[in-house]
Amino acid sequence: MTMPFQNCFTATAGEAITANRLVKFSAAATAADPVSVTMCDAGESAIGVSRVAAASGDLVTVHLLHGVLLVESGASVTAGAKVYCGANGVLALTGSGPHMIALQGGSSGDLLKVLPPGAVAAPGEFTANIATLSEDLVHGRDRS
Repeated sequence: MTMPFQNCFTATAGEAITANRLVKFSAAATAADPVSVTMCDAGESAIGVSRVAAASGDLVTVHLLHGVLLVESGASVTAGAKVYCGANGVLALTGSGPHMIALQGGSSGDLLKVLPPGAVAAPGEFTANIATLSEDLVHGRDRS
């Protein structure tokens, strides 16, 4: 499934970046280059998800943490689980940074749909029916 590149910006890869990984700012923009990003380490706060792979110094498209995101998982995850930024920008089941919600289950290496921190209600307030939402996403249904 192809996700549209909405809410995206272009940055310089501050290191080799793998597609579909959580990334963070690493350097400010200059007159010659856009801002620089690198893959997040465990517990760090992400600003977006890399849409493509990029070598260090190349341009990379970053999808801002908004809406439903596709992120590579670093663990087996169940739908509705809290997930965090793990090492090398993959999803982890434990962490110290802001959490996201997995909208579908999967294994390590799978691309999973997640709701980013800004879209997630405070603990105890998350009342969406994950099973229904996940099914809608899988089958392309829009209930808006």
